[in-house]
Amino acid sequence: MAKLVGTLKLRGSIDDLCCRQTEDGIVVGMKPGPSREKVLTHDNFKRTRCNASEFQLAIKSATLLRRALGSVLDGVRATKLSGRMNGLLYSVAEQDQEHDLGYRCAGSGDVSRLEGFEFNHKLSLDYALPVCIEQQLDAASGSVQVNIPSFIVRRRKGFPPEATHFKVVSCVGMMDFDKRRYSNHIEESDLLPLSKKMAAVELQHQLVTKTGEVMVHAVGMLFYKVVKGREVLLNGGALQIMEAVRVAEVEQAVQLPAAIVSSACPVETDDFSIGVTNALGVPLQYEAVRQHVIEKAKGPRKKTRLKRYLVRKE
Repeated sequence: MAKLVGTLKLRGSIDDLCCRQTEDGIVVGMKPGPSREKVLTHDNFKRTRCNASEFQLAIKSATLLRRALGSVLDGVRATKLSGRMNGLLYSVAEQDQEHDLGYRCAGSGDVSRLEGFEFNHKLSLDYALPVCIEQQLDAASGSVQVNIPSFIVRRRKGFPPEATHFKVVSCVGMMDFDKRRYSNHIEESDLLPLSKKMAAVELQHQLVTKTGEVMVHAVGMLFYKVVKGREVLLNGGALQIMEAVRVAEVEQAVQLPAAIVSSACPVETDDFSIGVTNALGVPLQYEAVRQHVIEKAKGPRKKTRLKRYLVRKE
């Protein structure tokens, strides 16, 4: 153990040396704790390696989310944003019930935990837009709508001091965490002055959804200043995740040709017919309808088993 004598005071570590304050002054010694090789290989640190692996997956998921939101984040970026998002996605991954410890990821976790996340911790959307925002998201059809009533921007505290105008922005990010793919759709309002009454804003999205993807809808307020007729985006805007859902597989009801329905003759129903009726949403009490379902059954095995079962029931 070495002791530092002189006017130079050190705290912390330099390379393999660690400087710490004691009652005898600042002492310098080797870094305590296990070596890097021991942490990566020893069985006692298996849980540590699992936690590190999951946190690395959370960092990748947070990066994918930032990329999915695209240019909307250009006016909202903060110094602590990356760390806060990494922790948020890690908490989402902790709810993953499909994978074992060390392999849990945000794509299989509870994505509803993303709702209400403020990208700018210094300015919340509820403070920037003190109105009741009406938001609707239908993951099955890919329809998203935002309605903001008219109001006057009176609160300037927390806004960039040089801001003269603003825009209301709505962004929907579609992410596949497993395949590391994303897409987005952004809608913006007109450039509105901060000193006048804002007209009601209505923004709509129509997207093509895919099963298994995560839809994240964020609404925000971006600030601008106009310099010689040119819009300049300022840092310090507000952006909040309104809703985050996973697109589930939607079962489509069997569409029957009109000719089959019009020429169908009633037959006796059975338990199997009632069960398939409830599952597929088609009236199997008609013989022609049952034959149509048999023909439309996917795969030769399913078709044969379904046909044999119906014949056996008759």
